[in-house]
Amino acid sequence: MNNRMIEKIRNLIVFMVITILLVGCQPNENIVIPDISVNDEEIPYIIHKNYNNVSNPDAPPPFHHEIEPIKVAPNTRVDVVYVDEEPNHLGWKQWHGEVLIVDEDFVGDHFFAPSREGIYIYSIESRWTWKEDIAAVFILQVEN
Repeated sequence: MNNRMIEKIRNLIVFMVITILLVGCQPNENIVIPDISVNDEEIPYIIHKNYNNVSNPDAPPPFHHEIEPIKVAPNTRVDVVYVDEEPNHLGWKQWHGEVLIVDEDFVGDHFFAPSREGIYIYSIESRWTWKEDIAAVFILQVEN
């Protein structure tokens, strides 16, 4: 092989590597996430993909200890809105400590924090036909 041929092959490889890196850095359009807010302020949450693969669905997500609780007053309204596209099915779970107390379909665009003080873990579970199923996990600390 001559030097010119080696240089063309090297340039082709560099081009392919750059293309692969750029394509891999694009946002994942296969995931749709909700806007979750309290008193018109968005609250942080962690997205968990393929949440149905959890070995014990009655236990809170194993990473919930990494989430900083959001302090709210009893009965505070929590809004859950999908701006671009509504999921085919929406469910939610609520734990008080490690105990599952709600596991049902999510109807509407909001719910209310409990009236009883305590730490509550939430999972808003979105199922799609053509997109990845996700759960948005967050924690509310209800206190007066």
